[in-house]
Amino acid sequence: MEHDDLQDMVRAVRQFVRSEVVPAETTIDENDAIPDRIRQQAIDMGLYGFALPIEHGGLGMTMTEEAQLVFELGYTTPAFRSMFGTNNGIAGHVLIEGGTDQQKRQLLPELASGAVTAAFALTEAQAGSDPAGLVTHARRDGVEWVIDGAKRYITNAPIADLFMVFARTSNVEKPSQGISVFMVPRDAAGLSVAPKDTKMGQAGAWTAAVYLDEVRVPESALVGASEGTGYLTAMRCLAHGRLHIAALCVGLSERLIDESLNFCRRAQAGRQADRRAPAHPGDARRLTDRIPGRPRARAGERQRLRQRRGPAHGARRQQVLRQRGGRSHRRSRRTDTRRRRLHAGRPRRAPLSRRAPVSHLRGNQPDPATRHRRADGSQRGSARGRIDLTAARPAPARRPAAAASQSGREYADAVVQRITDAIARTRCRTCPDLADGQRYLCAMATWRDAR
Repeated sequence: MEHDDLQDMVRAVRQFVRSEVVPAETTIDENDAIPDRIRQQAIDMGLYGFALPIEHGGLGMTMTEEAQLVFELGYTTPAFRSMFGTNNGIAGHVLIEGGTDQQKRQLLPELASGAVTAAFALTEAQAGSDPAGLVTHARRDGVEWVIDGAKRYITNAPIADLFMVFARTSNVEKPSQGISVFMVPRDAAGLSVAPKDTKMGQAGAWTAAVYLDEVRVPESALVGASEGTGYLTAMRCLAHGRLHIAALCVGLSERLIDESLNFCRRAQAGRQADRRAPAHPGDARRLTDRIPGRPRARAGERQRLRQRRGPAHGARRQQVLRQRGGRSHRRSRRTDTRRRRLHAGRPRRAPLSRRAPVSHLRGNQPDPATRHRRADGSQRGSARGRIDLTAARPAPARRPAAAASQSGREYADAVVQRITDAIARTRCRTCPDLADGQRYLCAMATWRDAR
């Protein structure tokens, strides 16, 4: 297909989908059916044969061109594409991939024109995308084939005129080599279609079970020149169908993005309308002051607003100010909350400045032994209420390495002993009979939980 012709086709389908099918989605969901007028318009546009060869009445699109068209078909309900998807896809490609020239000339024009709707009868209870597990079988009886079996979830089965039935024709060593395809008309004796399935979604896309009880078809109903080629034909048809469905999902994703953006725009417009129309008349001035480009209220207007609020508002404001220590804001952003709490007893609650950190100490913290000592060695401030850390922690004299090591071991032993004594006094509520090691772990877990 020429590039200009393809663009015209895609443009026409986009216009049709968005102006005719999308507005009818609610009707399709409620009635679980595609309206007849939309079905006829799809036939007139050639959508029943866009993937079929030109020489047989189709549009002859390549896979790339087909994907661009399916992008637009996926913008609406999947039931619309499913209506003619089997003719273009898995059912029609059975003849393209495995049919003889005579079979193509006989059936493909009817599929492309929409006069015949075909169904791809492969899925069974024990076999899905892998045809090797087929149970439906066919046997020769003179110049006819006799087919027995059951198919499930066959798309378009309630309205199909022709079924491409996959059946096992021989029991060979490899299960994939004994499968053949048969063209079975709907009015064949022994073929019955169950009522359409009830699904959670995809309203309008009909599926149903198909039962074949001693169905007899002529030798010419076998697709291809010989039996045993059905497995390869099914794999080729499914490969094409997977690309088709992937392109369909792109169209669905585009629709989801558009719907999400439209919802956000409507929600944003609603919020702006709420800001312009406040629920309480007294808040109108405060809300409109926030609109960009509008001058804020003058001081006189604010004063009149406070007067309308009444004396109760002023009393409440004074109470809040007293609780905050005379500050109109809740918390100072320049003051460390921890230092304010530690030095709350100072006059007028003035916080002390931070002490310079000592970089050579672990954790980069001030040395507690020298934080109250002046540069000349004298004590800073009054000693009342303070702990003389210098006396409690005298500077140690230099000792040999062996003595220092011995002191470290003694200190470690003392720490261990203190922990052991604490654990011995601790009794777990649920496990008082644990061993010492288990009790230690349990006590440590309890201590962590308590923190």
